Amino acid sequence: MVEGPSTPVPQHPQHPDTGVPAVAERPAAGRDALRSSLALVGRRVRQLRREHRLSQEELAQRLRLHPQDLARMERGEYRVGLDTLRDLMAVFEVGIGELLEGTTSS
Repeated sequence: MVEGPSTPVPQHPQHPDTGVPAVAERPAAGRDALRSSLALVGRRVRQLRREHRLSQEELAQRLRLHPQDLARMERGEYRVGLDTLRDLMAVFEVGIGELLEGTTSS
C-alpha cells in the first residue's frame, strides 16, 4: 500500500514573538473587549495631550513613536505596550489609574 503526500494540518496564525493566536482567531467577546479598552486608552491619551497643549507630533516625539502611530492610538487602533504606558505616565506626570481611567490614587 502506497500512501500519498500527507495533508498539512492547518495552523492558526500566531504572533511570532508570543505564539498567542492572532486577534482574528480570538472569540468575538475578547475582540470587543480589546477594542473597547484600546478606545478608552486612546480617548484618555487625546484628552491628556490636549490638556497639556501638545500636538500629536510633539507627543509622538516624546514617546519615540511615529505620529501616525499616535494618531492610531488616539483612535483606538493601536495596541499600547507597557513601555509606552510608562512613557505616557512620565510625560503627563500621572499614575496608571489617572492615565487609564481619569482617577487619582490617594
